[in-house]
Amino acid sequence: MDGHCWHAAQSRLRDEISPAAFENWLLPLQPVGPGIDPLVLAAPSEFHRQWVRSQYLGQILSSCSAADPSVRRVEIVVKEDGTAAPGEAPPSAAPSHVGSVLDPQRTFDSFVVGASNQVAYAAARRVAEGRTSGNRNLLFFSGGVGLGKTHLMHAIAWEIIGRGKRNVAYLSSEKFTSEFVAALRAKDTDAFKRRFRTVDVFMVDDVQFLASRVQTQEEFFHTFDALSNEGKQIVVSGDRAPVDMEDVDRRLRSRLGGGLLAELRSTTYELRLSILQRHRSRYDEVSVPDAALEFLATKITNDIRELTGALARVVAHAEYEKRPVTLDLVRDALPDLLRANQRRVTVEAIQKAVTEYYGLRRGDLVSARRERRIVGPRQVAMWLCKQLTPMSLPDIGGRFNRDHSTVVHSTRRVDERLANEPVLMEDVEKLKHWILD
Repeated sequence: MDGHCWHAAQSRLRDEISPAAFENWLLPLQPVGPGIDPLVLAAPSEFHRQWVRSQYLGQILSSCSAADPSVRRVEIVVKEDGTAAPGEAPPSAAPSHVGSVLDPQRTFDSFVVGASNQVAYAAARRVAEGRTSGNRNLLFFSGGVGLGKTHLMHAIAWEIIGRGKRNVAYLSSEKFTSEFVAALRAKDTDAFKRRFRTVDVFMVDDVQFLASRVQTQEEFFHTFDALSNEGKQIVVSGDRAPVDMEDVDRRLRSRLGGGLLAELRSTTYELRLSILQRHRSRYDEVSVPDAALEFLATKITNDIRELTGALARVVAHAEYEKRPVTLDLVRDALPDLLRANQRRVTVEAIQKAVTEYYGLRRGDLVSARRERRIVGPRQVAMWLCKQLTPMSLPDIGGRFNRDHSTVVHSTRRVDERLANEPVLMEDVEKLKHWILD
């Protein structure tokens, strides 16, 4: 494809998207070679390539086909030498992103909004659009596993990048920790600080995993303070509210609790069904009837990733066996998942029931505190997790900030007490009925 034809396509694209987006993302693209099937366009970086593919590929193909009907496919590659072609904006002209890799599928357009997450979604949109100020420059997402916290974090980052006015750092807490440890070993913490304290938007996912890392918490606290004092936007997520993070440094817990708390609650049947209907559109090769989606939305209730993964398994099963999707096929495809969900109980549900029954806070169960009034209920909660969930003992321990041996000791201790304490037996039976009902 010659330069004149690509120029004509760019002219059409310039009228279809915002000037900032065109300048940052489409203007730097350059045609590679004379071929037109596929038309190959070179981007200045891998990140640039991923963003263009996820956001503009359809519009590019449409405009190129209008300019030259023989163009039927478009591929985006990375420029081999990474340098800018004449007249091309340098890669640094695009808004920067540092940290963990972003998933192109996790955008606001693909997020399904319902009663359980609408407040969090609205707060995320305000941050992404730059409509926060003053003491609203901190947003904290809380909620259990698989409810959409990470999806909203990625969506915020993608929206900010697309608008082209602010740079953003998005990291998991594990990524923040590993980069900080690497900086310590290299004796180059100044570079680490410059990297994250100069961004406009700082985002850290699953902050609860910083709990046992004192030095990393200290660095995170100072990074948080430096950015907050400059009025920069901070977005953090955790599996519980800051006030319940007993093992997190008190100063950091206080800072995290000073912003807007947006909770993502357990999904409703209507939201689960809407999510499945949205994902069904991705599977053109297999027809999935409403009855199958309704069955899945009823049976798989806790984790959105598990729910959408179940639909993918059903479609794959139908393709491999060349069978239509029926309820019988769904049962054949998901025996383990449906069996687990027949009495599916989450650790969060057990912790909630135990803390309410004994008059504690959830943070007490996962803290290092050793008071008698906390240790007993904590052991009961671990015993219930072993009885009512398919989780391994190390996984159970992780949800209480304990190791495998502690779970073994706790469950044995409860077994011993149950043999001799009728009152505890009555308590456990009440809790089991409460949780399962």
